[in-house]
Amino acid sequence: MYRSRVFDQLKKIDRLLNNSNTNDISLRSGIPGIILFNLYYYKLTGKEELREFILNDLDVLFDLLEFKNKITIDFIEGLTGIGWLLNHISNSDVISLHRKQFSAIDILISEQLYKKLPEENLDFLYGLSGILNYLIENNQESQSKVLLKIVNTLFKSLKKVLEKSFKTNIDESVEEISKVISPQIDMNTDLKINLSIAEGLTGVLAILLKLFEKNIHKNKSLNLIREITHIIMSWKYDPNACNSYFPSYSSINNNQIHDSRFSWNKGDLSILYLLLKSASMLKDDRLYSEILEMSIFTSHRKDFIENGLRNIWIYNGTSGVAYVFHKMFSETGIKDFRFASEYWYYLTLEYLELDDYNFGKLPAYNNWHSANSFNTGFLEGFSGLGLSLINSISDVKPNWDSALLLS
Repeated sequence: MYRSRVFDQLKKIDRLLNNSNTNDISLRSGIPGIILFNLYYYKLTGKEELREFILNDLDVLFDLLEFKNKITIDFIEGLTGIGWLLNHISNSDVISLHRKQFSAIDILISEQLYKKLPEENLDFLYGLSGILNYLIENNQESQSKVLLKIVNTLFKSLKKVLEKSFKTNIDESVEEISKVISPQIDMNTDLKINLSIAEGLTGVLAILLKLFEKNIHKNKSLNLIREITHIIMSWKYDPNACNSYFPSYSSINNNQIHDSRFSWNKGDLSILYLLLKSASMLKDDRLYSEILEMSIFTSHRKDFIENGLRNIWIYNGTSGVAYVFHKMFSETGIKDFRFASEYWYYLTLEYLELDDYNFGKLPAYNNWHSANSFNTGFLEGFSGLGLSLINSISDVKPNWDSALLLS
């Protein structure tokens, strides 16, 4: 029954995406997400027309790139996200995309990175961590120098901040880390550290874990993994007091406690998933058991209003929560995670069937967009939603989730 309901929705998503006329080239909300959906929907169904859609969308993407005057370098809206996508396609068994067909993009990225690095921003979506995610996944000899240059920049920034944070009082410690992890926050109004995976310290931790796994400055990476894990754990709250273990932001002004959303981009779920990976890599059984217990407790949070969920998308909605729990179950075998994943997938389907694709918003938030709004996106749209649903009924390895720092 569940499987047939998912297929019904995937057919609708297929029609919607492949009849859209978006000119958006970003991974966040444009053509790259549609290509990703078609790639994995093809692996699920074997429908030959999906390969044609992918090839056509690639042609459109390359044409749009040729006429774009200025494209950012960041991962989620810029060139490195597109580079990640092309590398992902070339490593699949669906499309024969030769390296030479997109080597010009690799060269363009390297040239821009040699000229200027966003050194003051280490986050995933728009900073160095996202750029490193592309370079690590791309794994090209021609980019090895720029990769090491950015890794050293990351290490230098983190080392400077962490060294000072351990020698100063808590106010100065938070301020120093905030300068490179959360530079968008007004430091004059509040003093905060962004702990999230999308724009905060957990995203940096995810990149360090990847560097360690790839044997890139392994010892330095391991030391920083240990320190950042300690910092994140030091901000743990009592969930009975604020409904979550970790805030989206940690603040020291007036001892203010910040609740967090229960979603991929912010809050306990992604933080705990990365902390589990960190504890495993550190071979710290006590820490792993503690985080696992916290994760199981978190799996029983079920109220989407109380948890701050705003829609059915991957970024800050139900399909993202369902996906992360599905991944946690596949890696641990713990049934609490399976039950949680099933709950959030069923809820996602209920709202899809109820909403009939008018706006993709949960009822409590349905006034945010007009009924005619439609989003093709990976993070906040039907492409990512479709990928999450495919994962719930398919044994195909979801390598696409490296774009979420989950693999």
